[in-house]
Amino acid sequence: MMLIKGIGGAYNTTLAQIALGAAIGGGAGNLYDRWRFGAIQDFMDLKFTVFNIADVAIIFGVSMTILRSLVQ
Repeated sequence: MMLIKGIGGAYNTTLAQIALGAAIGGGAGNLYDRWRFGAIQDFMDLKFTVFNIADVAIIFGVSMTILRSLVQ
């Protein structure tokens, strides 16, 4: 929460805070995997891609931030 307040009000809506939290949380999850296992653990294997929940969180957070900036 202090990080959000320290940005100067740029993340003053609930959706923006969720987007920032998702992006930071996804990055932290990938860093933990890299530290703990030496590689990022992918566990969703679709026919066209392989990814993990941390990747989904990062994409969600960045996408919401971009959409928010386009709408304003």
